Amino acid sequence: MILAFQPGGSVNDVRIVLKQGEFLPRKYNTPQAEIYMENEDNPRQWLLIKPLKEILESDSPLLSEAELAPTDILDLTMPAEPATFEHVDIIRLGDDDEQVDD
Repeated sequence: MILAFQPGGSVNDVRIVLKQGEFLPRKYNTPQAEIYMENEDNPRQWLLIKPLKEILESDSPLLSEAELAPTDILDLTMPAEPATFEHVDIIRLGDDDEQVDD
């Protein structure tokens, strides 16, 4: 994938060239983006896929699917124990039950 941003333009103002088999990230499916694809027979020729001021349909086969983080590594449940950890470097202030030895 080749990305060419326009000088003085925004991040959405981009020209993109896709190779055969590559997909367009959804974040670049904006009216300011112009999308080309390499010709199968001659990679030096680019075919216009999406002109300026147009947006590809949301179910277009050229758009890449969003990848979600795997949920098996992220525990979204609340732990039964509090998230307070004891460590030798932690100084506890305000405990009247314990005396601090100097």
